[in-house]
Amino acid sequence: MNAKCDSTVLSTHTEFQRCYRLRRRVLIIGVVSTVSCLMFGVTSACAAYWNIDGSFARPRLAAVIFSAFWSCVTLLGMWLIVAYVRCRLYVTDSCISEVGLVASTTIEIDDANRVVWRLIPSSGSVVIRSIDAKIKIGFDDYTPNERDELITFCRTRFRPEIQEGWSQFVERFLEPNPKRERHSRVAMLVLLLNLTFFAGSFVYLWLMGRGVQYLVLGIVNALVVLWYLWRRRVSSPRGTHTSK
Repeated sequence: MNAKCDSTVLSTHTEFQRCYRLRRRVLIIGVVSTVSCLMFGVTSACAAYWNIDGSFARPRLAAVIFSAFWSCVTLLGMWLIVAYVRCRLYVTDSCISEVGLVASTTIEIDDANRVVWRLIPSSGSVVIRSIDAKIKIGFDDYTPNERDELITFCRTRFRPEIQEGWSQFVERFLEPNPKRERHSRVAMLVLLLNLTFFAGSFVYLWLMGRGVQYLVLGIVNALVVLWYLWRRRVSSPRGTHTSK
């Protein structure tokens, strides 16, 4: 049986082995993004509307643009909060069920006709298909231990002949590759240095009287750097495949 389902359908599978929810960093990012973007939006829009430093040729138009931009980013943060509260992944001996933001999907293990192991996003993903349903599991959404459990579950419960891309997935994510990890660290270091440089440059332009918008951009860049450094500090002792 393949079916779209809600909580009443999920309750028909009484022997759930495990329920997975999005990792807590999704909630943290959502809350921080919502609060900070709302603050930046109000500040930049007010600064532009009243043209407090005289840097805006058309203050009202600038205020509208700032309001629209930061409102969209704030909505993305709120979307992450709702996703953390709502989304769940259930696995049992007989089925796998995904509760999404809008709808829920269940695929019986025996009814799956294609399992595709993918190399995107950064920690990989797997797409499970039946005749009329599809479930995508992004391993970035879960902790390292949960990721290992889900990989083992999908590899062992579904028939080997319907699985595609497993060897490439193993080579990319499950086999040690010091060279790739070193290149990844170097690339991230270069990105952080660039963001730090831009943050300093924007703040300098603000100090030179070029406009409060440069202060806002500088703060955004600095917050991204601080968030990543905090994330690495919290997650470095954990996991073998991904950071928490």
